[in-house]
Amino acid sequence: IIGVAYALQLSNEHAEAIAGLQAELRKERELSSMYKESLEKAEHVAAEISEQWKSREDLFEETKQVLASIQEEIEEEKRLRSLEVERKDEEIAELKEELSKANELLKSKHAGIVLKSSLSVHLNVSEDELAVLSPAAVETARLLRGGQSLTSIVREHARLTGELAEARERNKQLELNLREMVEEIEERAPQLFHQKELLDKTFDHNSRLQEQLKEADEARRRLESARDATTRELAFTRAELEKYQRDYAKVSKQVQHLLFVMEKERRGEDEAMDDNEEENVRLFNNIAQLQKWVQHLLFVMEKERRGEDEAMDDNEEENVRLFNNIAQLQKWKLYYYELVVVRLSLHVKEFVL
Repeated sequence: IIGVAYALQLSNEHAEAIAGLQAELRKERELSSMYKESLEKAEHVAAEISEQWKSREDLFEETKQVLASIQEEIEEEKRLRSLEVERKDEEIAELKEELSKANELLKSKHAGIVLKSSLSVHLNVSEDELAVLSPAAVETARLLRGGQSLTSIVREHARLTGELAEARERNKQLELNLREMVEEIEERAPQLFHQKELLDKTFDHNSRLQEQLKEADEARRRLESARDATTRELAFTRAELEKYQRDYAKVSKQVQHLLFVMEKERRGEDEAMDDNEEENVRLFNNIAQLQKWVQHLLFVMEKERRGEDEAMDDNEEENVRLFNNIAQLQKWKLYYYELVVVRLSLHVKEFVL
């Protein structure tokens, strides 16, 4: 009976341990599921932030490239216009200087001017003498000797002066456009800087999220390892419990058979009961039922011993039933002791004989 009680106690402890392990495993699975959901949400948010950051970074780079290209175009256009203005100014200065020297040459006493009916102007001054005055005067003299009139030269000068004025106007308009573009860039600069700052903050936030993801992934792996270890321990405990249950069933059958034999010896009806199979079956069933009842009473007493006194004191009917069960258990114990004494007496008789 003590072995049966110990077996019941051990079985209950195993059952409680298995229940505790199963509850802990369920909690760990729930926690793992929660971490997995949090990880998926964090990965989704990180992916969105990464896409936004990448798109904004691409936009910022594209804006920088556009601004750089515009700045280069503006600088190139400004340089070309400046060169053109300088060239026109030089041409005008040269033309003015040539015109001034030509006028001086025409008025000089060294030059002879002959006016014909076609209003053509011819000079009787050599090119060497003109070269002393001005290189441009040589070209002017060549034009005059080539048959061009002073009127055509003045007309060409007026045309060039008009083109120069138009070039200056275009240059002025370009400078105005350039100034407007620079002002627009300066106005948009705070917005661009704000976008740059926002991109930096987004990048930092993304880095922190990645660190959190790494920590969550490590925690998930630790939980999975703990879950696997608990599963292995639970499988081992179940195997041990099943082995113990098989051993316990085998021992129970042996105890039942022993009680059956002892009961037959106590009655001293071995030969008669061997001939009565029905009586043997009934007696064996009664012994098995008795053993189950003893196990139940031992289980109740074990619960009483473990600290259920207060709960049972609150229930009068339960106390009465427990008292009756204990009294019945005492009767069965006396009966068991009587069987043991009979068994021992029989062995003593056999030994004496």
